Amino acid sequence: MIRIVLEVDAPPGCVIGVKESVSMAAEPYGNIRVVSVEETLPEQMKIQG
Repeated sequence: MIRIVLEVDAPPGCVIGVKESVSMAAEPYGNIRVVSVEETLPEQMKIQG
């Protein structure tokens, strides 16, 4: 078994498309199971008052 961890700099909201593309690209090498997918959104500026 091979575990691959990726960081993709993609626009917000593209998580499903990236997951599917990576999964489909790896399928020729064997069975694929996506274990987890996380989306980290950019933080808003905070104004202290």
